[in-house]
Amino acid sequence: MVTALGFLIVAAVGLYIAWPLRSPLRESPVALGEDPLADLLSRRDTVYREIVDLDFDHRLGKVSGDDYQLEREEYVSEAADLLDQIDRKRAAADPSERPTPGGHDVGQESRSMPTEGQP
Repeated sequence: MVTALGFLIVAAVGLYIAWPLRSPLRESPVALGEDPLADLLSRRDTVYREIVDLDFDHRLGKVSGDDYQLEREEYVSEAADLLDQIDRKRAAADPSERPTPGGHDVGQESRSMPTEGQP
């Protein structure tokens, strides 16, 4: 009798532990990296941080003037491309929110991003 009771307790604990393994995973698309808009926004933020870091390194003298100009132009170009992609994704998700002709208002985004002369 004690053996049967012990076996039932072990079986119940085993089922309790194994139950989550039996059910299908229900993770959100963001957790799986399948949300393209979130990925674009994250990449945009990364490029912005890279520009700020590059400006800081240039002010400290770690990056020469020619290298600085070349790298900054590449980052700004990448940021503009990402902003266009973000606009297209948002317009596809919400057709009432169409981007203006000529693309994204880069001035609005760049106002929050420090430029080379700012502290």
